[in-house]
Amino acid sequence: MSISSLFHASAATQYHRRGDLVHAEEEYRKAIAAGDRDPSRFLSFGVLLLQEGNLQEGIEILTRALQFPMDDRTKASVRTNRALGYLLNGQSAKALAALEDLHENYRCAQVYQALGYAYIKTEQYDKALPYCLEALDYDDQDTVILDNLAQLYIALERWEDAQDILNRAFAIREKQADMLYHQALCDLHRQDRERALLHVRDALECPINALNDVSRDTLEKMEQDLVSLNHER
Repeated sequence: MSISSLFHASAATQYHRRGDLVHAEEEYRKAIAAGDRDPSRFLSFGVLLLQEGNLQEGIEILTRALQFPMDDRTKASVRTNRALGYLLNGQSAKALAALEDLHENYRCAQVYQALGYAYIKTEQYDKALPYCLEALDYDDQDTVILDNLAQLYIALERWEDAQDILNRAFAIREKQADMLYHQALCDLHRQDRERALLHVRDALECPINALNDVSRDTLEKMEQDLVSLNHER
């Protein structure tokens, strides 16, 4: 690796950690152009592209990462994130095949998170429920695993179960956009519009990107609708 690639790689990492995705992307591109071959850097860059909604290029960068030697954990992370890219890019069959293969060969929290989410988003609830419960047995302190189960219970209209799971998740982590969105849905089911509005506004204060279950546009529309409904009371 050249001195130039090291410099740009270091800058990319620092920008990414600060949440400055624009400058991070610029530096990742310069690092790769200068000869960076670190698979972890390709992983970070690929995830950043997915977060920005640049799905096809993100998939391509993650695929390029797999040509380099890496440990099993890094390879599983690359493949898991690429599968999420497939899922968001409308290639659900490809995503599920990759994630199910990972589950058989390298089980970890990240795979449980991604495959549970994929089953929910493809509405395979008969697979999602036992899998999300298995994931909970694997790690009952993982808030993504908990939120997946809450989201599934909402889809199944098991509202009390969803609320119980969300309570457990919020005891571990107070603010995360998807959790707050799902909590707002539970609030609305109980017709508590004021509480739903508070949770939507809290969600809007959180970092949100294309890998989130909820978009900023959806939350802003919910906020507008709830403000209007609350004013009509």
